[in-house]
Amino acid sequence: MSALPKILIVGLVLLINASALSSPAAERVISGVITDEFGALVPDVQITAKTKDGESFYSKSTVSGNYELRVPKGIYAITFKRPPFKSFSIEDYQVSGAVMKLDVSLICENCERSDDAAAAQTR
Repeated sequence: MSALPKILIVGLVLLINASALSSPAAERVISGVITDEFGALVPDVQITAKTKDGESFYSKSTVSGNYELRVPKGIYAITFKRPPFKSFSIEDYQVSGAVMKLDVSLICENCERSDDAAAAQTR
C-alpha cells in the first residue's frame, strides 16, 4: 500500500473522531405543550432546566404553546415562568430517554377571563 492511501485513511479516522468529540454528549429532548387552567395555549413561557451542579438550559414556548428543550441525560429542576401566571417548578425530573414528553398547565394570578374567551374555549 502506498503512503497516500495510508495518509487518507489516517486523516479520515482523525476526522471521524474529531466530529464525535465536538458533538453534544447524547443530547435529549424535553418537549410539550403549555396551556392555562382552561386549556388555552400559552406562548412566550420561559423554561429553565437546571442541574444540581448549577448548569442551566433554556427555551421558550412558541405562539402555539409548544416548546422543545435540548439537554444532556441527567436530573433537572425545571421551571416554567410567564407573568401573570404562577411560576411552576418540577424538582428531580429525570431525563433518560431520547425524547421526554412534559405538558404543563399554568394557573393565572390576577387574571380576568372574559365571557368571549370562555365561549371560544368551548367551541
